[in-house]
Amino acid sequence: MKPPTQHLVILLLLTLVSGCASEPPRPSLDRQLSLATVAQVPQLLDQAGRAFTNQRLTTPAWDNAYQRYRRVLELDPGNPMAQEGLLRIVEQYLTWAIRNARAGNYSKAQHYLKLAKHVDSKHPNIPPVQTMIDRRHTKERKVFHLSSARLRQRLPESALFEKIAKALRTGSPLVTIRAPNDASGRWIYQQLNPLTDQRLEATLEIGTPPAVIIQ
Repeated sequence: MKPPTQHLVILLLLTLVSGCASEPPRPSLDRQLSLATVAQVPQLLDQAGRAFTNQRLTTPAWDNAYQRYRRVLELDPGNPMAQEGLLRIVEQYLTWAIRNARAGNYSKAQHYLKLAKHVDSKHPNIPPVQTMIDRRHTKERKVFHLSSARLRQRLPESALFEKIAKALRTGSPLVTIRAPNDASGRWIYQQLNPLTDQRLEATLEIGTPPAVIIQ
C-alpha cells in the first residue's frame, strides 16, 4: 500500500488537472479590447443615421454623419452601412448643388459641390455635376454694365435699358441690380420696371461697377 501522503498528492494533482481542463480559455487583452471597440459600431451607425436625417452631414464639427461613418470604418474597415452612408452624403450634396444651379444660385451650388468633394473626391458623379454648373452659369448669366457717370447724373441709357428689358422677357430670370448706393439702385429699378411686361422683381446689391445681372 502507498503511504497516505502519496494518495493525497495524487488526488490534488488530479483535481488541478480536472479544473484546468474544464475552465474555458480566456481571450487575450487585445481581443477583449477589439470586441469592446466593435461593439460601438451599431451605436455609431444609429447616431450617423439620425444626423443624416437632420441634415447634419458634415457640420457641426462635433455632431455630424460624416465623422461617425468615418469612425465606423476605422473600427470596422469595409463596413457596408458606413460606406453606403458616405455615398448618401455625397449624393445629397450633389442634389443640393444641382438644385441651386437650376435656381441660379451658383455660389451655393459650388459650395455644395466642394463639400461633396471633401467627402469623396473620386465619386464618379462629381465631374458631370461640375460641368453642368459651369455650362449653365456661363450660358445663363448676363451682365449689363451701366455708366457710372450717367448714373450719377441720372441720365437714362435708353438703348441699354431696352436691351435689358428684352432679356428679362425670356423665362423667369433672377435679377440683381448692382449700384453704389440704395438711391442709385432704386433709380435703375424705376427705369427698368416700366419696360417689362409685369412688375420687375429684383435684388439690390450695393457695389461697383453698376450693372444689371440676369441669370
